[in-house]
Amino acid sequence: MIDDPVINDAMTEIRLAALTDQNEAMRLYREKIFKYIVTKAYAVPDVIGTNHAFWWPWLKNYSGEEAVGYDDYNWMQWIWIDQDLKKSMGY
Repeated sequence: MIDDPVINDAMTEIRLAALTDQNEAMRLYREKIFKYIVTKAYAVPDVIGTNHAFWWPWLKNYSGEEAVGYDDYNWMQWIWIDQDLKKSMGY
């Protein structure tokens, strides 16, 4: 979403390299894009408060995720409930 001639030219070269040599494309990105954009401030991130996720000990295969993938709230399909542990804790 940035129209910068330096980035545009570098991306043309990087995309061409990526067709045949992914490592070369990554090298070009590091040399031509990353070193350039580090000096820019295209975005200033907001300061936000802390976020906490709490869950029961019987909820397994969950680590506090809100999304698995791009803005995809599908984490529920990857968890399971340890019914024996839940019952042993009186729930």
